[in-house]
Amino acid sequence: MTDMLDERRRSERRRVLRRGRIVFRNGYGAIDCVVLDVSDGGARLRAPAALMIPDLFRLSVDDGSSHDVAVCYRGAGVAGVRFLDALA
Repeated sequence: MTDMLDERRRSERRRVLRRGRIVFRNGYGAIDCVVLDVSDGGARLRAPAALMIPDLFRLSVDDGSSHDVAVCYRGAGVAGVRFLDALA
């Protein structure tokens, strides 16, 4: 069964399972997360406090990449984010 988010996705999602860090408040706040999958325009994250993360933050991934992101959806332990720098 395909959910509505898959139907709106413009690029294919790739499973990655990488460590990440949600950085906010100018670097004074951070939450560890796991990047479950990525597409050209965003990612799906697993974080213990997914419902509490800010709407806008910097996502730093252990592969050395980082993105300014906006939360698109939140669920129990997961959040979908859109890469803001992909829009430029």
